[in-house]
Amino acid sequence: IETGQILDILPSRKESEVRQFLLEQSYHFNVEIVVHDMWRSYRNVSRELFPKALNIIDKFHVVRMANDGMNEARKWYQSKLVNEDRKALKNKHLMFLARWDRAKGETQDVLADIMKEHPFLYEAYVWKERFYMIYDEPTRRGAEKAYDYWARTMPEHIRPFYKKQTTAMRNWGREIFNYFEHRVTNNMVENLNGRIN
Repeated sequence: IETGQILDILPSRKESEVRQFLLEQSYHFNVEIVVHDMWRSYRNVSRELFPKALNIIDKFHVVRMANDGMNEARKWYQSKLVNEDRKALKNKHLMFLARWDRAKGETQDVLADIMKEHPFLYEAYVWKERFYMIYDEPTRRGAEKAYDYWARTMPEHIRPFYKKQTTAMRNWGREIFNYFEHRVTNNMVENLNGRIN
């Protein structure tokens, strides 16, 4: 994690192959932190071989689901519009994935105009942004409270679009919040995966 050194690329992520590879490594008793996505086999192997290591779900995989929720909400909403309104929103989908505080001024202006005209899209966008803000919390306890508030106060008509997120939190919450104990990610691996793809 510290150096970004690639150790190997396996032909598959089957649990048996991952286990066998890690068993063959001389360092496997000294592992302190394992960062992975929400693939159960990784968690199974990690718990078995590195029982003292802290399992962390990579932040990238968690926040990406907020964008997925925003996308689902936007697509559903656009499908209900008349042709003229739908055309007006065409090719604007990437704007809704932008973080508000990092977006260019012109992007913010266009988004503000769209969301003023379409309150549903405004609400979906706000809930996406609020989820990202959980990762700004300085402590695990603060992040857990922020998530609880986010999930509890979400309007019912927005909730279905973020179901993937709430399910992941229910199933992987401990590992997701472990990020706040040691703020490490596997972004170098994700970057390499993207380039290979």
